[in-house]
Amino acid sequence: MGVYGGYSSEGVWEDDRYRPKRFFSFFDDESIKKVVKKVFNIYSFKRIFIAEIASSNLHYQSLILRKRK
Repeated sequence: MGVYGGYSSEGVWEDDRYRPKRFFSFFDDESIKKVVKKVFNIYSFKRIFIAEIASSNLHYQSLILRKRK
């Protein structure tokens, strides 16, 4: 699973140029792990920092998961 996160935030971006405006949801690292642990075992968690957005807390969260039995 891969998502962008690094800080907790959710809602519609007022500056969004798309119509209808989109809803975005971001999780900090500990929160995303807590959410997915309810259904999956986490085998790997990596934060991947992207040079273009290095000045923000936003990064890519890469997880290798297996569904719990």
